[in-house]
Amino acid sequence: MGNYLLIFWALVIMIQDFRIRRIPNILSLGGCAMGAGWLMATGHAMTGAGTIQVALGFSLALLLTLPGYLMRNLGAGDVKLLCAIGLLCGLQIVAETFMLAALLAGLIALFYLYRSRFFGSYSGSKPIPFGAALAAAFIVSLVHPNYLGLGQWLG
Repeated sequence: MGNYLLIFWALVIMIQDFRIRRIPNILSLGGCAMGAGWLMATGHAMTGAGTIQVALGFSLALLLTLPGYLMRNLGAGDVKLLCAIGLLCGLQIVAETFMLAALLAGLIALFYLYRSRFFGSYSGSKPIPFGAALAAAFIVSLVHPNYLGLGQWLG
């Protein structure tokens, strides 16, 4: 049941980020609150990761996203989203999600470049929806855990 809730949450985030290029705080901070609450109530993340793995996942999320935010390449919603994923799932899911999201964001950027080159419809002022890429990658990480084989390295 927990994974279905997380997948639904990620789908809503993906739609919002594509539609309005923002991740509402109710979704990102709500995910943080849900992850922290679940951790306090049960002693583990929604995916079963232990407290240390959750702390490491949250720390890695900050380490990966804060530099991009400080350089104005990522939005605050992207930072909060990956931190929420860290609290909800732990280190391995954060690492796998970020790696796949970087690839997906690159593909989205190539699509925008292609579209603007041939159809002239993209304004460079619109940001790449990295939150949508994070949400899609998160869903893949939930459905196919350890798809990159990081479990042996991070576990």
